[in-house]
Parts: sequence; C-alpha cells; structure tokens
Amino acid sequence: MHRQLHHHWLGFVVPQAIVSLGTIAALFTGASLMPVYAQSFSSNSGGVNAIAANLSAANAQLFVNASLGKDDVSAGHDESAPFKTISFALGQAQPGMIIQIAPGSYTPETGEVFPLVIPQGVTLQGNEFNQGSSTIIMGGGFTSSAWWGSQNVAVLAKAESQIVGVSVTNPNSRGTGIWIETANVAVRGCSFSKSAREGVFVAGKASATVENSLFFENSANGIALTGMSTGMVRNNTFQKTGFGIAVSEKASPQLVNNRVLDNVDGIVVSHSAMPQLRGNVVEGNKRDGLVAISDAKPDLGNAATPGRNTFRNNGRFAVYNATFKNALTAEGNDVTGNMQLAANGPTGIDQNTPPSPDLESYSAKLPVVMPNAVAMPTPTAPTKTEPASKTVASAIKSKPDLSKAPTVKYKGKTYVLLESVTRSAK
Repeated sequence: MHRQLHHHWLGFVVPQAIVSLGTIAALFTGASLMPVYAQSFSSNSGGVNAIAANLSAANAQLFVNASLGKDDVSAGHDESAPFKTISFALGQAQPGMIIQIAPGSYTPETGEVFPLVIPQGVTLQGNEFNQGSSTIIMGGGFTSSAWWGSQNVAVLAKAESQIVGVSVTNPNSRGTGIWIETANVAVRGCSFSKSAREGVFVAGKASATVENSLFFENSANGIALTGMSTGMVRNNTFQKTGFGIAVSEKASPQLVNNRVLDNVDGIVVSHSAMPQLRGNVVEGNKRDGLVAISDAKPDLGNAATPGRNTFRNNGRFAVYNATFKNALTAEGNDVTGNMQLAANGPTGIDQNTPPSPDLESYSAKLPVVMPNAVAMPTPTAPTKTEPASKTVASAIKSKPDLSKAPTVKYKGKTYVLLESVTRSAK
C-alpha cells in the first residue's frame, strides 16, 4: 500500500545546498571544503579514521610533477627535483610515505601506467581543499579481483593506503575510478567524474572510509559497495549518475550526511545488504529516492537512533520496499512523497538498472551493482597528444560555458572538464 508521508522532527536542521553543473573538480566559495552535517554517527574510533588523523609533516615524502619531473632514482625527494610520473613514484614508495602530486594531468600520454597501485600504508596526495580540481588522473588498466575477476581500474588501493585530493576519471569500457578490496582504505577530498561505470568500487571484505568527495556523471554508480564490505561513506555528493549509491550482497556500510541528487535512483540496496543511513539528503532523483530489493534491509532509523534522513522531490517513490518479505522501519526522517515500507516483492534488480549511454561499456541486462569480468584486450601503443590545459576556477551558477572549459586529451578523444561546482546555502 502506498501512502503519502511528510514527517518533520524537532531540533535537527539539515543544511541545504544547491549544486550546479560541475566537474571532476569542486571549488567552493567559502572557507570550508564540504558542509559538516551534524555528527559522525560512527562508533569506530580506530581503523581508517585513525590513519587519516595521524598524518603529519614528519612523514617521508616523494614529489611528482608531470611538467617538470624526471623518472630517475636520484629524483623525487625534493619538490624542486620531482619524479615525472605517479607510476614511478609508487614503485619507490615505502609504507608511511606520502606521494605529493603537483597540479597537472596524469594520463597514459604523460607516461602513467595503469592501474596505479597504491602500496600498503602509502598516501597519494593532491589538494583536498579543492577536491583535486587541478590534479587529474585519467586512465585505466586491467587488474584481477579475487571476487570479480578481471576489471578495468584507474587506481587500486592496498590495505591502509589513502587517496587524498585528486580527480579520477576512467573513461575506458566498464571503467572504475578506485577499486578497494582490502582493509582500512581512506578516500578523502576527491572528485570522481565521467567514469564508464563507477567512481569507487568496494569489494570483498574491504573496509573503507570515503568522505568529503564529489561523484558526478559516472555512468553506472557513484559508489558501489559489495561482498561483506563495511566502512563509512560520509559527507559526499552523488549527482547525475545511474545509481548514486549502490549497496549489494552482504555489505553493511554506514551512509552518513551524504547528498544524493538528480540521479536515476538515489540509493539502491539489494541482496542481503544492511547499510545504516543517518542524516542523508536524497532529493530530485528521477525514479526512487531509496529502493530496497530482494532480502535487503536498510536501517533508516528507530526510536533509539532516529534516521534524520531527508527524502523529497523524487520521481516515483521516496522510499520503496521491493523486498520479498522484509518490513522496513524509518523513524525520525523527513519524507515527502510516496513511501512503501511493507514488502512488495518479488522483484529484480534489473528493474532498477539505469539506461546505458554506451551499450559497449555497460549492458543494461546486468545489474550495475554486480560487475562482470571483462576480457583483456590486446595492448596498443598510446597516441601522443598535447597535455591538458590548466584548470581555470570560476563560479558557475547555471550551465557552464564549454568554450572556456579546460580539456584533457585521452586516446585521441578530447574530454571537456566541467570544472567548477559551487555550493550556496538556501
């Protein structure tokens, strides 16, 4: 049975924001990188958060600059004599080191070899204060996942590694930005745009913290969490994507204070997944704000810990329970629109598969939260192209002027970077 529900709570205000058309970069008009909504809701004081908090200037650093550097073992230890490629720096890095990347474009054309594998305990760092707007990683290569077989990935994160302040795009067929399949990985202050599948994929028994980042115009998912993965997805924006957040199998992450805007579906939870949602704003998605499928049981709040999520202006349902038998509870949320909490199955994940803009890179017959392995192609020599133009910051309040946007050339194609995403309080 469908019903209209509009429930307000007292004493909790969710700051609102307007996100204009944007890019793989996000520049804000103000001192703070991202709005801080309420509290963390995390009871875990160790793990990834502890790693992130303990970074200091005392960490040994390696420096990379695509324009000025050279890949030689004698270089890299001083900002005035950097390495040229991230790939070479990763080969020299030891646990605890920070690889500091200068602004620029890092692609196969500049010498990068993909995927970029971040060794255990190593931090890859650009500029998190502008969400990596000037530090662009674009490309992808094949890696073998223990859970999913061969995958095309831009960055592969090993245990206790960190990726901070970079923009990542993988335009290759079924391309993923960052692949995480190990424990205690942190992704912070990054941008993910225009990947052929998703920005971040968390697999297996991985635990990850993904926060203060922008996911924009990725073809299938902003972030996908699968297997038995856990962790924290916090203070991010997911916009203009197939599924903003996809949680499947037995994954049980915390989704906290995210903005999920203008996607096909906002949050899709399938199989036996049990994510906890607190303080999220799910707004303006074309189909459903949140849909639960199969035997999924998302935690939307209870009397002891209210959800404090906001669902509004979504096309079909604010919250849609399409499970076989599970009754959902949703205490302490602000919901405008149709809300179906009783089970309404059976149904299939394919009913919530977004249309594919590129049938070669993604089959609409397959659920986006379940990637299939892809065949390794015959290697080909990269085409030489000119480096990307410098990023130019500008506040865009409506549609951007593409004639002034910077570009990156990759495999003979020119990609326009819609670089500036601005926020303003309502």
